[in-house]
Amino acid sequence: MKRRTFLKFGGALVAQSVIASSLLDSVFLSTAHGQTVSIRDLKNSLPADQAMILVPQDAQFASYQQAFNKRTLKTPIVRVLCSTPQAVAISIQWAQANKVPLAVRSGGHSFEGLSQGTGLIIDTRPMSQFQISSDKQTFIAGAGALLGNVYTELAKDGRAVPAGSCPTVGITGHTLGGGYGLLARPLGLACDSLLKVEMVNAKGEIIQCSADENKDLFWALRGGGAGSFGIVTKLQFKTHEVSHVYTYGMSWKVSPEVAAQLMKTWQQWAPESPREITSLMKVSRGKDGLINVRALGQTVGTENILRSELARLSAIAQPESLNIKDLDFMSSVRHFGGSFDQEYIFMKGKSDYIKQVMSDEGIAVLLKKIPSGIDVIFDSYGGAIRDVADDATAFAHRTGTVSSLQYYTQWFKEADGKAKLETMKTFHDALRPYMSGAAYFNYCDLDIKDYARAYWGNNLQRLIDIKVQHDPNNFFAHAQSIPLKKGS
Repeated sequence: MKRRTFLKFGGALVAQSVIASSLLDSVFLSTAHGQTVSIRDLKNSLPADQAMILVPQDAQFASYQQAFNKRTLKTPIVRVLCSTPQAVAISIQWAQANKVPLAVRSGGHSFEGLSQGTGLIIDTRPMSQFQISSDKQTFIAGAGALLGNVYTELAKDGRAVPAGSCPTVGITGHTLGGGYGLLARPLGLACDSLLKVEMVNAKGEIIQCSADENKDLFWALRGGGAGSFGIVTKLQFKTHEVSHVYTYGMSWKVSPEVAAQLMKTWQQWAPESPREITSLMKVSRGKDGLINVRALGQTVGTENILRSELARLSAIAQPESLNIKDLDFMSSVRHFGGSFDQEYIFMKGKSDYIKQVMSDEGIAVLLKKIPSGIDVIFDSYGGAIRDVADDATAFAHRTGTVSSLQYYTQWFKEADGKAKLETMKTFHDALRPYMSGAAYFNYCDLDIKDYARAYWGNNLQRLIDIKVQHDPNNFFAHAQSIPLKKGS
């Protein structure tokens, strides 16, 4: 194996273990349940070169507290930044012994802050190593690796993994939730390229999950979401040859009537188009009663076929702009993902799935009620996503899926949050009757009442059975983790 190391996070642990022993020895923490626990045993059990312990009294605590969605931030009583699976195991055992609730963070992009908590945070960001095999066919990423860094390393060898477009998203949570991205139709979801997982289970054991070992857990981890079965510390993926792509973007400012035609045509075309093409459609409210519509995406195929396919949309209405670019893969990552710098905002997201082209009534309701400041983004399915059976992995939204929808809004002043959330909920509630009832776990949403059925559909019972077998005490739990029984 050829080793490349990026994000020199782990090597800084020794230098950054600056909490004085005298401070840690005397720190007693009050948990949410009212008991008082000492972290002396935790500190004594964790080698200084494998973990850094941070408590709120520490000067560095705030710098590790930031996360993508400022709306969902919580303050833990202790954060342990782990650079080895052994450190993760020790932290799990301490949390269980002291009955301290646990949350797990890798990337920190959870829409609802499911990687936040008020007890112990096991933070795997220091485990950001990257190794590519000598034949370039596979790679291993530590649990804290970010998509942008993985793309950068793979691109040096003309390879890629199909995953999301945001470079600051963590590869672990993204993959465990399914992992849709702009290579999804030609190459599948991120979880479809996953070969092996190293994980620490509820007993504090370091185990391997693959098609040959712990097969049930491997099935569950491919789409079953993060935080339900254990803490992932390492992932192995197969790579794909992707040297360049053609990106495209076309935009319109049109009446609701024309926007409806564009939306319907896109839904008919996008999931059945040549699988080399992955297409998104973004809809928002414009000015003077007009609707902003944008179709964008990329192809690993030819420019001629792409232009021929996009003509179906141009035939409805001539776009104000049509840009097609021949880019190397990393340029396309930057084109769609923007900055590799972390962003911290207030935001709210929701999702839906459509299993058939939306009715005229449903499209009309969307265009009539879409508020200013909310974007609706349609992600095309079909292609390689559909090649995998709905029950072959825990990800259940493959057969017959036209598109997922993401509803997105953000703001910069905390005081604006209440109004933004109410506006989003009212709009989403109006559209729900026209949708399938399913939702995408990676766009998690605490407003969904029967979230487990929405996220995992007919795969839910098998996920529950695996949960009961491997974590019968529900130690790994958050607001939308796999329950121990339906309806719980």
